[in-house]
Amino acid sequence: MYVTFDLITVLVVAGSLAIGGLVYRWTAPSPTATAPSKGERLLFALTAVVAAIAQRFRRQMRKPATGHPSVSMPADLITEPRSRAGRRGVSSYTTEAVRHQLAMDGLAEIVASHEADHGALTEQEAEEARRELFGEDHSQDAGRNAA
Repeated sequence: MYVTFDLITVLVVAGSLAIGGLVYRWTAPSPTATAPSKGERLLFALTAVVAAIAQRFRRQMRKPATGHPSVSMPADLITEPRSRAGRRGVSSYTTEAVRHQLAMDGLAEIVASHEADHGALTEQEAEEARRELFGEDHSQDAGRNAA
C-alpha cells in the first residue's frame, strides 16, 4: 500500500484533530440533560477523527498510480505532439498514443492466433472485420485505397 504524506494530507489530519476536539467539547454535559461520560465523549471525538482521515486515504487510494518515465524521441517527433496536444499536454497525448498502440498490438496478436489455427485470412474475412471494427464507410475507403 502506497500512501503519500503531502501537505493536503497533513492539513486533513490537523483539521480532523480539530474536529475531534470540537466534538469532544460539544458533547460536554449540560446541567439539565443526561450526558455521556468522558470516555464516551472521547470515543465520539476519536471516531470523527478516524472517519475524516480514512476518507482522505480512501480518496487517495482511488487515484490511479502514475509513473514518470523518461522517453527519448527524435526532435521532429516532439514538436508535432506539442502543437497538437494543446491544453491536454504532451503526457496525455503520449498516453493516448501508447493506449492506441497497445490496442493495435492486441488486435495483431488476435489475428496471428487466428491465422495459426485457421490459416491466413481471406480478403472477405478481412473486409468483414474492417466493417465490424470501423463501420461500412471505412471499409469502402479501404477498398478504394487498395486499388
